[in-house]
Amino acid sequence: MSAALFGKLTILVVDDSAYMRHLLMTLLQALGVKEVLLAIDGDEAWDLLQSKEP
Repeated sequence: MSAALFGKLTILVVDDSAYMRHLLMTLLQALGVKEVLLAIDGDEAWDLLQSKEP
């Protein structure tokens, strides 16, 4: 996947481990992902998805 494509992505990371969320966010940002959303569980992820515009 090219860096230009990563720059257009919004990725949702859902994990109950704060360490893993931080690790994945750091990795994705280093790859140039435009926006990384973080959630601790499915309920929080669902709320985030419903609040985001497509």
